[in-house]
This record gives sequence, structure tokens and C-alpha cells, in this order.
Amino acid sequence: ALDVLRGYDHGMPTYNELRAAYGLDPVTSFIELTGEDTDEFPDGLDIDDPEILDFVTLLDADGNELVPGSEAADTETVTAVRRSTVAARLAALFGDVDEIDAFTGMISEPHVEGTEFGELQLAMWTRQFEALRGGDRFFYGNDPALEAIAETYGVDYRRSLADLIAANTDADADELPANVFLLDTETETNDSTSDDTDMPIDGSDVGDDADDAHADADADADADDAGDVADDGDDDRVTDERRGDRADRRERGPRRSRPLRA
Repeated sequence: ALDVLRGYDHGMPTYNELRAAYGLDPVTSFIELTGEDTDEFPDGLDIDDPEILDFVTLLDADGNELVPGSEAADTETVTAVRRSTVAARLAALFGDVDEIDAFTGMISEPHVEGTEFGELQLAMWTRQFEALRGGDRFFYGNDPALEAIAETYGVDYRRSLADLIAANTDADADELPANVFLLDTETETNDSTSDDTDMPIDGSDVGDDADDAHADADADADADDAGDVADDGDDDRVTDERRGDRADRRERGPRRSRPLRA
């Protein structure tokens, strides 16, 4: 509500006007805006009926239906369907799609696949961050030397980590995934299966490794104890020498001061 109010206070354009400003086609209907099937309320309901906001379907991440009011519904719901569509509520409130304010319109859009934004928000954020990047003189892509290097040596800085691995190892570029930070699900399953197969059933290797680790730890502890004993011996020797020096000074008596000369 605060964002809607700010939009009106600052004279923000309408939703369709802002779409046009970012090079997008204006929408002509409420269902085109929201991507839903209807902009009509269920029979017997209207905009003033609170039942239009009731949830009728709750789904978890796997598409399993959850019981409203249950603990699972409170913690695992990913998709929620209300009794009425967003398009129906917008149509009842605004009447004309050209009257929708920018903020309400942009958050009512369905998300573009692979993003958390609707079409208008994605265009806005994309332009803004491209402007920030392009206006940063320290951004590496703005270095004019890059183009000269590409023309002179044929080296393009726009290379992925997979390209670098292929160029510096014996790995075949065609066998590497485009994004080496992501492991293919099938490969991950096969690797985990082979690892389980190679493990000894009786766990003997595990036991041997544990014994070796304990032996190494005991050896380190013995070495530390030997070092402590040596250090203690050095400290005792230094202490004895200091005691001997003090005894000699006592036997010699106090130093005599020389008389002052006029």
C-alpha cells in the first residue's frame, strides 16, 4: 500500500504507460496482464465478499495438495490458489486495464520463466543494472584494450570456466557442462552408486583408517611431551646459571664507589 501511495505522490505513470516507456507492448485485458483464465468472480460472489480471498488449493514443491490449516500447509506451501482470480479483483477495482497503477500492475504479472520478475520488472531491473555496469569505469568489460587484444591475438575475454578448463587440461570441451558448477543429476546418481559399490561391506578399511589415525595422534602426543621435557630442561639450566651468578656477586661484596674529583 505504501508503494502504491508513493507512486501516486510522485506522479508515476500508469502500468501500460510504463510498459511503453520500457519498449513493451501495452496489455489490453486483465487476463493478459495476469496470465489467468478469467476475470469473473464465482457465482454469487463480488468484490465486497471476503470469501473471494479464501484459499481453495494449497500445493507443496512436489505438487502434492495440502490440507488448509494443517502444520504442513503453514510450512510447506509453495503454490496457493484463491477462490477468485487476481484478474477478477483488478477488474472490479480498476474497471479499465489502462487505469492500473504501475506498482500494482507489475506485481500482478506472471513471472518470466527462470526469474522472480514479471515482464515489466525484469525490463526495469535489466536496464538499471546494465546502466550501473556500463557507467562503471572500473568494470573490466569497459577496458578498451580488450577489443585490441581480440583483434590482434584472437583472444576473447568472454570465456566460461569450462573453456578455461578445456584450454589448460586434457578435458574435451564437448564433454564439459556449460556450467561446471552444476553437476548433472544422472552423473551424480551414477557416481554415488559406484562409490557405495566400492565400499567394503565389513567396514575393515574404515577400521584400519581409524587405527592409523589414532596411532598418528599418539605419536604426535609423544613428540610434544618430549619437546616439553627438553624445554623444561633448558629452563632449569638457565635458572641454575642465574643463581650461580647471584652467589658470586654476594661473595665479592658490594661495589666500591670511586671518589668524585673536583
